[in-house]
Order: sequence, then structure tokens, then C-alpha cells
Amino acid sequence: MLARAQRAIDHAGQWWIENHGPIARSPLEAELAEAFQALLAFPHLGYERRWRHHVKRSLAMRCGFHIIYRCRPRLLVIEIVNVVAGSRLHR
Repeated sequence: MLARAQRAIDHAGQWWIENHGPIARSPLEAELAEAFQALLAFPHLGYERRWRHHVKRSLAMRCGFHIIYRCRPRLLVIEIVNVVAGSRLHR
């Protein structure tokens, strides 16, 4: 389990570097990157609520965002919603 989680974290980190550069442009991007890495490593753990078929909502505690995602057949982030403002960052 830990080896699989570590591979997922490494893969997420590599994706982030390839798509956003080695340094995040803002603290928010850095926190979202951490949230994505945790989500990739453990998609079935954390604060999540299933409300549609195979779709879950996960609260990224540190940055105050809901990450709405599907974990079957593969992890797919559907949207990111700011908890306070209710604004969508990604869809």
C-alpha cells in the first residue's frame, strides 16, 4: 500500500513539474498540488461524500477547497470549488 501510494505521489509530482514548472506560482497552487498528490495517493480516504455514481467530494483542508472527482475507472478531477466563495476553479 505504501509503495503504491509513493508511486502515485511521485507521478503526481512529475505531472505538476511538467505542466506547471518546478515552482508553484502562488501559495494556493502549492497547496492545491499537495491536495492533488494526497488525492492521487489515497482516493478512497479522507473527508468525502458520494452523491452521484462513482463521484466523490473531498475537502482539501489546508486550502479550503472541495475537490470533486471520480475514482473509477481512473482518477478524474471534475471540478475544484472554493468552499467559502462557492467559485469554481476547474471544470
